[in-house]
Amino acid sequence: MTGTHARARVAVVTGGASGIGEATSRRLATDGYRVVVADLDIERATRVAREINAIANPSMAGGDGTAFGVTVDVSSEASFRELVANVVARAGSIDVLVNNAGIAGMSAPSWTLPDGEWERVLGIDLSGVYYGCRAVLPGMIARGWGRIVNVSSIAGKEGNPNAVP
Repeated sequence: MTGTHARARVAVVTGGASGIGEATSRRLATDGYRVVVADLDIERATRVAREINAIANPSMAGGDGTAFGVTVDVSSEASFRELVANVVARAGSIDVLVNNAGIAGMSAPSWTLPDGEWERVLGIDLSGVYYGCRAVLPGMIARGWGRIVNVSSIAGKEGNPNAVP
């Protein structure tokens, strides 16, 4: 979405400090969004936000930068709610959520996986998406506008005997 409608919008990108999430963060900033680079690695999230701000027009975000980094553990509902509260306090709203954070998990036969690996993958890849949607939807509904993009991988369609889940 480009143009004037995107200029005041705030987009949160989970897993925004690397890979597809980083590319998405940069593209949204280019399109005029105020971008929240949300990641478990706050140093990388802050670095990506600084790089975005170095090339973006600060006036697009009220003069204080187009992007900023925040920490979030998407597998924790409390962490996601804290993220939403912090972003709303700083930026006023969350208009777009890109649920991008995800992991592949260990590549091994399921019966050899360490205890907790299944829960770790589901916590990030499944519960994280649910927690994100649940946290941002009330604000989007109240404002009458919002967009959620859930990113997944080809692993959901391609079988691999050693892929978890």
